[in-house]
Amino acid sequence: YSIASTDYDSLPADLVIPSEYNGKPVTVIAEYGFNGAKITSLTIPDSVHTIGWCAFSRCKNLVKVDLGDGVTSTGEHSFSYCEKLEEIIYGNNLKVIGEFAFEECHSITEVIIPEGVVTVDGYAFYNCTSIKNIKISSSVETIGYLAFAFTSNSLESIEVADGNANYY
Repeated sequence: YSIASTDYDSLPADLVIPSEYNGKPVTVIAEYGFNGAKITSLTIPDSVHTIGWCAFSRCKNLVKVDLGDGVTSTGEHSFSYCEKLEEIIYGNNLKVIGEFAFEECHSITEVIIPEGVVTVDGYAFYNCTSIKNIKISSSVETIGYLAFAFTSNSLESIEVADGNANYY
């Protein structure tokens, strides 16, 4: 099943996406599925593997996201313009952080690209003006155009894990 909401006002502030609906696994968060919802935290179960285009974009109160282990990539613009987003807990099977995935998330102060992620697409953290620290794991092979472009003086450090064959 693909899941979305038609009534954002009835959603709980701490949204937990169900792993099953009518006895079948929920595997996809629909495009624009929760765009603009008033949630403050989000937990995605391990059954979900796909987060659609703009699925949680413009959730202006969203502070914390916990991606399940089933998620292999974040969709384009999946969390863009979540201005209060501070914490992202990546699942163990994430391979790709999609284009514009966290664009304009002004409360992110640290970006830790975990082991297993191979690609950080272009503009992934575009204009995240509060980023102070970036940590890149040894598995990262590609960082796209303007992935970490922002207009501020907040950046203090970029750390690349030993053993990364592509970056140092």
